[in-house]
Amino acid sequence: MKRKKMYEAEIDKIENVKMTLETQVMNLESAAQNAETFKAMKSGTDAMKQVRQDVGIDNVDDMMDDIKEEMDMANEISNAISAPVDPYAHDEDDLLAELEGEMMEDETAELEAQLTTPATATKPVDLPSVPDAKLPSLTTPEEDEDLKKLEAELAGM
Repeated sequence: MKRKKMYEAEIDKIENVKMTLETQVMNLESAAQNAETFKAMKSGTDAMKQVRQDVGIDNVDDMMDDIKEEMDMANEISNAISAPVDPYAHDEDDLLAELEGEMMEDETAELEAQLTTPATATKPVDLPSVPDAKLPSLTTPEEDEDLKKLEAELAGM
């Protein structure tokens, strides 16, 4: 019986030591994982700093200016290519625009002449007279009183 208790005590000690070792292993694994996470985060931060230094706001502004210049140059080239080869074709467009402008001026002058005609030349409009009588009330005095009470109740809420 004494021997059995000694073995049980020894087994308890061994189980406690085993538990302590397992706890340490888990803590070491967690610490190692935290260290790897920190290294990854540090590496990411360093990479972001390097990208920011390489790009920089001045470089972005310069690049945007270059893009605008290239787009302007492309528009100029496109306009030059799309210009008519026939020099008289352009003159026809100008003449048509001038003709349309003159037609518009003539129409405007006619409209102004019609609008400036004297008022006596038009026939007077016969309008009905305005009534003098007061309009009849749609509610009774009792209904008016009830309405005032309801309004007072609503105002008190």
